[in-house]
Amino acid sequence: MRFVISAKASSTVGSLRRFERNLKAERKWIEFTRQFSQTEDASSMEDASSKNSTTESEFSPGRSIFVTERGNPFATFGGVVDAVTNAGRVIALIDLFGRMTPVEFAPKQLTPAV
Repeated sequence: MRFVISAKASSTVGSLRRFERNLKAERKWIEFTRQFSQTEDASSMEDASSKNSTTESEFSPGRSIFVTERGNPFATFGGVVDAVTNAGRVIALIDLFGRMTPVEFAPKQLTPAV
């Protein structure tokens, strides 16, 4: 009986060692992906800020716009730009059922009114 217990104990110790090795590898992987995502976030923030500045210059708040994307439920609607988000999307006020309703659009879905 004593032999069986020690065999189980050595088996458990071996399992724990494998678990610890796997855990270390997992932690290294998590750290690597964290570093990668931070550099990716930094580059996407730069891209978003450049998109945002371009979008803001084209669609400044108060400017009239038309929704021109085909297949969009608001196609042919007109509205007024309310704001531009940090992500570069345009929030426009569209007249729906007699009320000005804020709707978020991608810049490619809109055309500035002349």
